[in-house]
Amino acid sequence: PCPAGNPARHQVLEGQRSELMCFSSATSFGMAVLLTAGGGLCLHKTLAADKRFTAMSVMPLAVGVQQFMEGIVWQGMEQGDQTSVPAAALSYLFFVWMFWPTWLSLMVYKLEPNPQRQKTLQLMMSFGLIYGALIFGQLFMNINAVEVNIVGNSISYNLIMPIDLYVPRWAIYLVYLVLVGIPPLLSAHYHLRLF
Repeated sequence: PCPAGNPARHQVLEGQRSELMCFSSATSFGMAVLLTAGGGLCLHKTLAADKRFTAMSVMPLAVGVQQFMEGIVWQGMEQGDQTSVPAAALSYLFFVWMFWPTWLSLMVYKLEPNPQRQKTLQLMMSFGLIYGALIFGQLFMNINAVEVNIVGNSISYNLIMPIDLYVPRWAIYLVYLVLVGIPPLLSAHYHLRLF
């Protein structure tokens, strides 16, 4: 069952009640605290030991900030307060569409010893930045293009973008998957490829 103050979210399928994990503002804020504290410690140790890993050690901090923004979205949705939702949703989507498609290539680039792979990663980083600016820019210019709903136990960000008139959404998602999934696979480091 969900904690007090958070309405239960259950899925009913053919007469069966299936308990789902309950995500809420408290969960998002709790994860944000853990991730930023762990990320801060990780960054501190990295800066003292080997600065090449700085981009990687920033990742838990970034996820923590992203979770904090989603916590604000949850809080606004749970309390029916729509004043904080648009800016927090836009901040969350900044990480999704702008930060991660660029940062993952940067992270791998900083650790990559192979000059040819570095060039490929630089191209992916540049493309990620352009792609992120294209997608996120549409949302930033029109905050009403982001519709936020609670669906089951998740937040759904429905995006209405002019690019949808020219590019099918599956293609936008496919490019995103390439930008966030391929950079670690290009690494000469076995552990980054597993990442």
